[in-house]
Amino acid sequence: MINCIIVEDQVRAQRVLEKYIAETELLIPVGTFFSAPDALNFINKNKVDLIFLDIHLPGASGIDLINSLDNNKPFIVATTAYPNYAILGYELNITDYLLKPFSIERFRKAVDKVVDLYKLKNTRNHTKVDSLEKILVKDGHEKILLNLNDILFIKSEGDYTMVYCKCKRYLLSYTLKFWNENLPNELFIQVHRSYIVNKKYVEKINASMLFIEDTEIPIGRIYKKQIKNII
Repeated sequence: MINCIIVEDQVRAQRVLEKYIAETELLIPVGTFFSAPDALNFINKNKVDLIFLDIHLPGASGIDLINSLDNNKPFIVATTAYPNYAILGYELNITDYLLKPFSIERFRKAVDKVVDLYKLKNTRNHTKVDSLEKILVKDGHEKILLNLNDILFIKSEGDYTMVYCKCKRYLLSYTLKFWNENLPNELFIQVHRSYIVNKKYVEKINASMLFIEDTEIPIGRIYKKQIKNII
């Protein structure tokens, strides 16, 4: 599943994208933003795989947002009414370019490109993490090796995260985005904007909660689609 956001200052255009995303099975919408700064703040703290980005935004432009992203950039599908941005878009390594107004068929072609690249990227990443059993993290002035199989779940605490292990908790200065990018997808899954869980410890799921040992963990509406087959 691909976490995506919309960065678009026009409500009507937002609604079109939200409708198209809802009708596209592999996409999970995790946010809609009117401005580049608000989107960047969200991206810096959350796992975002794909941005549907209006290039022509008030204040900081879509290009400013792209230039502000770190090396591990989400895929970008540009959406704009200005065809003259297309050449610049390719220079910025944008995956596809949708000229408004665009049909759902054209939208899906862009998504297909992203899906192909996403699968290729994940195949490379999984080759690196499939054998990962421990992860080295900083705990204050110390470094510790966390055994991934001992992690029950991880909860966001603002710019920190509480890592709940079988026998201990760790409050660490990492965001949920860090864990999303560094934990193997085969073992961990985000189920709420504030929670990542270890799949093998999920004992029960209902419409709004899942259960790990004695802990009830909420399921976010936008994550329900991707957790159907946890157990």
